[in-house]
Amino acid sequence: MPEEQEIHCPLCGKKVPSDADKCPSCSTQIETIMAKRNLERVIERRVMRRVKKAQKEELMTPEVPNAPIPEVKVSCPGCGMDLAGSEVKCPRCGVPLGTGGEMIECPECGAQMAVGISSCPSCGVGFEEPVGESAEAPDVGAEAVVAPIEGPEAISMDEPEPVVAEVSPGAVTAVPYETSSGGRGLTNGRGAINGTGLVNGTGMINGNKTEPHPPAASRRRPRGIARWQFLAVLVALVIIIPTFIYISYAKDSGPYEIDGDFGDWDDSNLYSMTTLTSTPLTSIDAWSVGVDGTRIFFYVSASNDIMSTTAVESIFLFVDSDGNGDTGYSVEGIGADYFLEVDGWNDSVQSSFLSHYDINGDQYDWSSWVTQGGVTHRLNGHELEAGADLQIAISESASFVLYSQDQLERSAVSNQVPISGGVLIVTQELASSVSLSGILPQSSSAALLTLTFECEGADGVVEQVTPVYTGISAPSASIASFSLSAGETHVEHIYVNTTALSDGHFVSAMVTDDAISSSFSKVIVNGYAARAYVGSAPSVVYIDGAFGDWYLRTASDVDTIPIVNPNIDVTEVGVFNTTSSSSFYIKVDGEMCAGAYVPALRGKPVPGSGSVVPSERRTAEDILRIYIDSDLFASTGYLMSVESKIIGADYMIEVRGLFGEIASKSVYRYMSNSWSTVGATVNAAIDSQRLEVGVLASVINGGEGLDFIIETTDWNHRQDIVGLDSDTMLALTGGIALTAGTKSWVVQSSIDSAATAMSYQRKLFYDGSNFWSLYWDGSNTIYEYSGDGGQTWTNSGSVFTRALVGECSLWYDGANQLVYVVGDNQTASSDIYARRGTVTPAAHTITWDTEATIAGISTEAYANKNTFISKDASGYIWVVSVSLVQSNPSNKYNARLMQSNGIDSLYGGWTARGNIVSGSGTNSAEVMASIVPGKSGSGIAVWIVYSYDGIVEARTHDGSTLSSPTTVYAAGASTLNTVNSPPSALIDSNGVAHAVFGSGNMYGGTWKGHILYSYSLSASSWSTPITLNVTSTYAHMSPTLSLDSTTGNLYAMWLEDTTNQVQIKKNISGTWSFVTISQNSYAKYYLTSIYSAPGESYICCQWTQDTSGTYEVIFEKIPEFSEVVVPVFFMMMVFVVGYRHRSRRPRDKS
Repeated sequence: MPEEQEIHCPLCGKKVPSDADKCPSCSTQIETIMAKRNLERVIERRVMRRVKKAQKEELMTPEVPNAPIPEVKVSCPGCGMDLAGSEVKCPRCGVPLGTGGEMIECPECGAQMAVGISSCPSCGVGFEEPVGESAEAPDVGAEAVVAPIEGPEAISMDEPEPVVAEVSPGAVTAVPYETSSGGRGLTNGRGAINGTGLVNGTGMINGNKTEPHPPAASRRRPRGIARWQFLAVLVALVIIIPTFIYISYAKDSGPYEIDGDFGDWDDSNLYSMTTLTSTPLTSIDAWSVGVDGTRIFFYVSASNDIMSTTAVESIFLFVDSDGNGDTGYSVEGIGADYFLEVDGWNDSVQSSFLSHYDINGDQYDWSSWVTQGGVTHRLNGHELEAGADLQIAISESASFVLYSQDQLERSAVSNQVPISGGVLIVTQELASSVSLSGILPQSSSAALLTLTFECEGADGVVEQVTPVYTGISAPSASIASFSLSAGETHVEHIYVNTTALSDGHFVSAMVTDDAISSSFSKVIVNGYAARAYVGSAPSVVYIDGAFGDWYLRTASDVDTIPIVNPNIDVTEVGVFNTTSSSSFYIKVDGEMCAGAYVPALRGKPVPGSGSVVPSERRTAEDILRIYIDSDLFASTGYLMSVESKIIGADYMIEVRGLFGEIASKSVYRYMSNSWSTVGATVNAAIDSQRLEVGVLASVINGGEGLDFIIETTDWNHRQDIVGLDSDTMLALTGGIALTAGTKSWVVQSSIDSAATAMSYQRKLFYDGSNFWSLYWDGSNTIYEYSGDGGQTWTNSGSVFTRALVGECSLWYDGANQLVYVVGDNQTASSDIYARRGTVTPAAHTITWDTEATIAGISTEAYANKNTFISKDASGYIWVVSVSLVQSNPSNKYNARLMQSNGIDSLYGGWTARGNIVSGSGTNSAEVMASIVPGKSGSGIAVWIVYSYDGIVEARTHDGSTLSSPTTVYAAGASTLNTVNSPPSALIDSNGVAHAVFGSGNMYGGTWKGHILYSYSLSASSWSTPITLNVTSTYAHMSPTLSLDSTTGNLYAMWLEDTTNQVQIKKNISGTWSFVTISQNSYAKYYLTSIYSAPGESYICCQWTQDTSGTYEVIFEKIPEFSEVVVPVFFMMMVFVVGYRHRSRRPRDKS
């Protein structure tokens, strides 16, 4: 088999396939150039033969006889072949022959052709007018020679009259031979321009010369010099002609030229880039793309010089040439069939590539890219343009994505853009007013979805937007049509009516590109659907993309070694495990399922061994693997370890993701030392940073008892590995009953015996990072915080600057991170004192405002008044305090209610809202009242639940009127329940008020009060109380009630006086059950608890304890851990990459 001929491009010198029409590197027209070059070589050879022949004749200097023009013979004007004279075209070279008409020269290539034709038969060049018809050859004194050319057979010795005439370039002439005293020219020679002569086909200068001739001895050297000068000119022409031909044929006119003149892009549509990491070396301000036939061009403008450092920088243009996202390499929502790559450093482009994707059905294999050629480029400072010929038709629906990165993976990417026209970029997200817990309030106008519209490239009009709703009716209001100019943004908020929906109901709203009608060439939707629960989260976990059921029920990461790729840096882990299913939660510091656009880093060339490395499948995905030990035996399964934790993984859940989307999810089983796929359904959902995934327990042969290790990996094999200890596993297993109990720590020692009085007041809150405790140290009210779950505490000082303010109660507004405290001092007055503080969780600080005096709350001066403070749904502050309403003839007491005149303000004055106890009051100063806010929109501003003389009552206030009292518990045999067991109350997300309180039961002539529970049926009706305690022969006191705001579960706590035990009971969906806790026999007093907490593991309480004669403030939390609830983490760092901010723009597929 003959070896294939090797061809190199005449311009760039790169190898070209023998059957190619164009150079794949620089797009030069190979066929045209090679044809011209072959013709030039033929001409050159003939010229040289004529020159040599002429030189030989010159040396012979024969006598030239005079003779008439002889009979001529016919030859081809193109190749010189002898002809008979009747041929229509030359049988050798195919040149058309005249049949008697006048012949002229082609002005492009010099070939002979007939007058009047519209194009040259040799080179194919066309003419605006038939050549030669308008030009008439002057009479030269001899009959014009027509093609075929007639040449002399013999030379006549007769000397004719000399003919001196200007010869037209359009005619080939025959001139008679003459003798002269000077030298003679090369008559009838063929030169390098038209094949018959250097000027007009008959001689070097028409074959004659008229000046006198010097003697032969003196004229040969000058003639020799002239001929070599001619040869030099001839060689120069041979070199210049190909360049001229290339310029003439290769530089086709078009809208874009890669020539460093960036004016071609002045009127093009410009698009922006989004930085994915810390700022890259080159910060691209704008870019554009253009198409001309089969050729692709792009332009980049940066804020600084491009590729100006010693570090390698790369720019990629991904091209979806057919507009089909299901073919080619999957990148940013397109199926890229080609990419143009330009790499450089030190102010120059060092390499460039045009690559195509080898279609094999796998859209994620980076190794399937095949280099096709180079890219033409020009770089000048902060601007760069480049282009290449794809040699295929480009669809009108083609899309493009520009990506840039440097050696440290600092990168930026564009949205996909069309060939022409504007791009509408829509970013959707959960409304910012929705709390961090992902709970949507019950309201007639609850903000759910925020849409941000941005225009790039060209102006356009958004005509209609039709969101898709799940679990809720579409609002009646629609989005009106609006216009956008390039660079302009527009924001729309979507509100929904949730008043008719029950707690825990799932709702979502989203848009897709199909749901938006506009004049834009392309619509891109970024972000995720807005998903939330109404009122409160469900008590179990659902894999639905609403993460409210995970909120604050997770363990946080404590990094000892930083993970430098934030997209795989796990910051939170959760597990919800039941007998029917297992669910897992993972949050990362960067972007979940981000992957990489280019799973490779370009570097400067270095010497290598030259060995061939097999191409293996390489993907850009981020991979999450959950290794599950279902039998809890490390000796079976795949061995996994992290620090001291070792498991034998029997199953593995794998989730692969790219560009913010889940690419695949699978379950594997480990058998016979290998992993095999389990055909089972894996449910998974993500948002920008979080992922939840779940399987049926039967799939992994699991249930409540299992262990696991989480591993995240990126394309470059960097990893983060997370393992949880057994206590954390228990804490995070929301589906398992808590049997481990509680754990207690000392807040402060050597304290007052009434440090935590009174029990119905609130003295604890959680700010999302820290627990805060208030207590009385005998002189002041002190506040301390714990940042490690209650293990250690830090004294932050006194709440009040005024001395001796005690028996304080607090209210915490978590949404605004404000805390309000109220109390009274030991000096008799008609006033009480309040203070507001701004909480900064990260700094573990509370910044206090000036103390406020609430004057006149007591009719007469009185000291150590019991107080309570709360805040309603509208932001007004409410306080209630014991009031001495009469001192003569005997003391009469009541509880007076007051409301702030300003929202969130303690300083704008107060309005009295009435006395709580009906009639003239009571003879006892022990009037204990709790205030809780009514549900927004219910018409109730606050509930007041209070006790006096052994009676428990409830009232409401709507902001203007105090309702009549409702009896919750009538007085019993003793009234000591008011003193020892005043009511503790709270309100749930449905607006139902709940209360626990003591009864007046007697046993053996001594008060042995029970703990009762009741809840509101309406504003004026309460349920029949139920007894929570079991033993009726003991006294039960200091009841307190807490709410798990994520589940709605209630926790009732109280002290069992005889045994000095803390009792805790949990209410799930109306059913009460005991929580087993650790106990000691020390005497305990004044138990108080947190009002509400964002998860079961944050429910806590505190009391005063007599520990062998020393009074201590004891803090206790559910559940009990042997250590703080923080998982054990192991991090592996491989190479250094830049930090990546959230930003990236995944599209929602659901």
